[in-house]
Amino acid sequence: MIEKTAAATLSGGLAERIRQDLLDGVLAPGSRINEVSLSRDLAVSRTPLRAALQTLAGEGLLTYTPNRGFTVRAFPLSEIVDAYEMRALAEGLAARLAAERG
Repeated sequence: MIEKTAAATLSGGLAERIRQDLLDGVLAPGSRINEVSLSRDLAVSRTPLRAALQTLAGEGLLTYTPNRGFTVRAFPLSEIVDAYEMRALAEGLAARLAAERG
């Protein structure tokens, strides 16, 4: 049981580290992720690294292609604008409901 928890913690930490690299622009949109070199750079085995990459793919930050691996997802400007508009609508609704319900 402890081994599974340690592995989950390691892959979660790796996912956070890679997520921050994505946000900081260290990993460019459209670039392919080389698991071997990334595992060497992060000094971890490929198993927890793969779990972290799968987590990020599930979040939509990476794209997985069978037999090709992971690539950094590029976000078109139209998707970014749509996301902000949806967030503004959700925040407005939340504010209205909070005001109505006191």
